[in-house]
Amino acid sequence: MQRGGRLEDRRFLTGAGRYMDDRSPAGALVGHVLRSPHAHAEIRRLDASAALRMPGVWAVLTHAELRQDGIGGLRCGGLVKNRDGSPCYDPPRPLLADGRARHVGDPVALIVAETGEQARDAAEAVEVDYEPLPAAADTASAIGGPTIWPAAPDNRSFEWEVGDEKATDAAFATARHVVRLRTVNNRLVIATMEPRGAIGSYDPASGVYTLASPTQGAHTIRGLLAGPVLGVPNERLVVLTDDVGGGFGMKGFAYPEQGVVLWAAKRLGRTVRWAGERGESFLSDIQARDHVSEAALALDGDGRFLALKVHTIANLGAYLSSHAPYIPTYAYSRTLTGAFRIPVAYLKVDGVFTNTVPVDAYRGAGKPEGNFQLERLVDLAARELRLDRIELRRRNMLSAADMPFKSPSGPVHDSGDYRHMLERALALADRPGFAARRVDSLARGRLRGFGLASYVHGTGGTADEQDRVTVAPTGGVLATAGTQSSGQAHETAFAHLIARELGVPAADIRIIQGDSQRIASGGGSGGSSSLIISGTTLRAASLALIETGRRQAAHLLEAATADIEFRDAHFVVAGTDRRLHLYDVAKRIALASDLPADLPRELFGEARFDASFNAFPNGCQVAEVEIDAETGSVTLQRFLSVDDAGEVILDDVVRGQIHGGAVQGIGQALLEEARYDPETGQLLSATFMDYALPRADDLPAFETVLDCPQATRRNPLGVKGVGECATIGAPATIAGAVLDALAERGVVHLDMPYTAEKIWRALRGG
Repeated sequence: MQRGGRLEDRRFLTGAGRYMDDRSPAGALVGHVLRSPHAHAEIRRLDASAALRMPGVWAVLTHAELRQDGIGGLRCGGLVKNRDGSPCYDPPRPLLADGRARHVGDPVALIVAETGEQARDAAEAVEVDYEPLPAAADTASAIGGPTIWPAAPDNRSFEWEVGDEKATDAAFATARHVVRLRTVNNRLVIATMEPRGAIGSYDPASGVYTLASPTQGAHTIRGLLAGPVLGVPNERLVVLTDDVGGGFGMKGFAYPEQGVVLWAAKRLGRTVRWAGERGESFLSDIQARDHVSEAALALDGDGRFLALKVHTIANLGAYLSSHAPYIPTYAYSRTLTGAFRIPVAYLKVDGVFTNTVPVDAYRGAGKPEGNFQLERLVDLAARELRLDRIELRRRNMLSAADMPFKSPSGPVHDSGDYRHMLERALALADRPGFAARRVDSLARGRLRGFGLASYVHGTGGTADEQDRVTVAPTGGVLATAGTQSSGQAHETAFAHLIARELGVPAADIRIIQGDSQRIASGGGSGGSSSLIISGTTLRAASLALIETGRRQAAHLLEAATADIEFRDAHFVVAGTDRRLHLYDVAKRIALASDLPADLPRELFGEARFDASFNAFPNGCQVAEVEIDAETGSVTLQRFLSVDDAGEVILDDVVRGQIHGGAVQGIGQALLEEARYDPETGQLLSATFMDYALPRADDLPAFETVLDCPQATRRNPLGVKGVGECATIGAPATIAGAVLDALAERGVVHLDMPYTAEKIWRALRGG
């Protein structure tokens, strides 16, 4: 474990960061997207004649021109199968509306002009005749609501299941107690500091397209756009990503605007740039969560968990985004039973279309939804059975002795001691002193609540990444990584890993990312897996570099390779004082005139990660809140977490990830909700005036303890992942605290977010 400043911070803090908007290609035209004002409408007529006559306007492009040029649409890569084995319904997603708009903000036309102002003015002059249609915007009533896609008349894309339904039903039939709960997991807007954008260009001589865009993985975006949209092989699309101002999952997918600027650039013979504005972000960036769930927990007479059964309706939006079906199914179910020993479980998911912005992965991606449902059920079970909620958890929580543990939904937990994490959090939280703190709050007219929740994050999947570490002849180290940082300090973490193997200062190491041409392959960042993938691969590449260097040093020092040792950045002839620094080896080998044919002229190492992987980071969180009984406002007094992220490479970076994740989970619990009018499909919270994000004064000082009671051996670094962990636990932790405070007034359940108005009404029986 190391502490220290982040290598990239000086660049960011001195204004030297390079974001997409810092790119200023000469002669670039500016694109503006005309979007549908209706949630569901036929486009009967579009007249752009007046717009085309305006100064500086080059084109008004619609689906008709797309079809004329043979441009394809976006496709979903995370498809699932129905319960009967048939494929889910995957509708086409055109880059521009194909005669029908399916959500407010659906792209209808691209106006291209010399300046942004000219493009926006021209958009005002485009006449569109819409025929509004009935909209389906409510998750709970989507099945059987107004049809969005004729091939899915009940608005279902899929009906999916996992687990043993028969065994689960049998366990419920013999249970002494059954606890049931319906929850609504509120929809969220993913508000990154840097909005989306895209700059497209085309070289007619080579036939190569180039896209500059803030993404979470250049190779992923290339694969989603090259063949399906442009109809070209991957090598004819170069994707470049500079610094990225936040992603959280939202920038991991291809969007229509990226495809249309590339197409427009070729069609018009000029570079075309589009920079999204915040208002567009609310109407076009993928959104998150939005589940309506019915869950039941079966217990025996001793309070032991027997079975879990969940039915979730997951809102997918109007189209299937890249991973949309995967998130509420496989991702949700990876940790279906959380930190608990539950013998059997069954999950059924209905994925439904609505006339809303598409939904996809956001920090936690399925696990916050499932963990919230489960932890709320446990709290409710303790209340109904008149058991202490902590004692109920102790009776049912997995410990190190249970590992490896195969969960009822399939994944095998390889390591962890969830019971230990619970006990550690309780010891730090001073639970015995809570009663006195509650009395003190009550004396000031405030209700105080204590919340506690455990979490398990099932990171994992497959990856294909090839990385390279090279010592430059002029000194210093260059390393390529196929993942993409969007604030997670990859430059620092990867440099420290390489420095640890090579023995050079981390500041000497430059990390190259976000370039599909310079980097052989990579899957981008997501699922708390960057360190597992790139960290493991860069370490292996560093070790390969050392082996290459041993051969090169043997030649330069006129010794046998077997006699060359490597330590403290030097290649040493064993038993002698003859040595060469690896920088000297790189310089001399590049200039050598007598190099054998089998010896490379460059000091480098390569490695590939092309395997399946998984890990189970976990932890326990505690929160205390005060509620003003007169106004309903909630004050978060304390937030404590004990987190098992596996081996910690950089302490400060890990803590920063935990704090950031907690803030986003707290935001969902207390403040954030993307609300649509159920009749019209209009987004009612479409600005920051109506959509509240957490601010510094909403938060206490975070208390974070890193603890790894049982290591993982599933990767050479021993890391488990951390980026999403706190987001998974925080909504349930805050909910437990709020409802514990409200229980004094007879309020047993409320759905998030716990706004002052909602609590005020609940306290008054509303």
